[in-house]
Amino acid sequence: MGLLDRTGERARRRVDRLLETLEDPAETAAYDTEQLRDELDAADAAVVDLVAERKRQEARADRLSDRVEEHATRAREAVAADREDLARELLGRKHEAERRRADAADRAADLRDAEAELRERRNRLHERARTERVRATERAAEERLATASATVEGLSASSSVDESEARAAALAELRDDGFFDDPATELEREQTREEVEAELDTLRTQIRGEDDEAEDTP
Repeated sequence: MGLLDRTGERARRRVDRLLETLEDPAETAAYDTEQLRDELDAADAAVVDLVAERKRQEARADRLSDRVEEHATRAREAVAADREDLARELLGRKHEAERRRADAADRAADLRDAEAELRERRNRLHERARTERVRATERAAEERLATASATVEGLSASSSVDESEARAAALAELRDDGFFDDPATELEREQTREEVEAELDTLRTQIRGEDDEAEDTP
């Protein structure tokens, strides 16, 4: 098994292990938020590694295509100059470059297939993690609401209907105001917004760098 094959296989095994963990409620319960975030980041990193390697192979195939054309042109020029020995050597180099180009293209195609599979598994992993976080937040909110309801109901076992309705309305108002919401949810949203802005700044910098390189190229 080649290096690229091993890279893709390791990435798939890691994501599969995370999916199996999230399928087991007992295992999921043992995961704290920080640990789960680290594992999800690792899944994202595995996808990035595969994409980066695919890009390298595609660039290699492009460079070899240029070399094939260069050797073909020089071989024609050598034949025109009655340099068949040189033309023969250049054609040999051309065929070798074609073989290497085909190999790079095949590797890039294999990596693209592995990437598509890993993206699907990564998306399933993120969806299950998101679902589990939502469920945990809902359970915590229900527990707080039940505790608050029990406290209110225990104030007076002989409450009148009007008092019961008033307390129910109070609970509804508090719930609508987000009194029982998990503050960690808003913190997570803020962190996501910050990460998006940071990634956007990185993209702007990369694009400006590419534009500058294009302007400097004669």
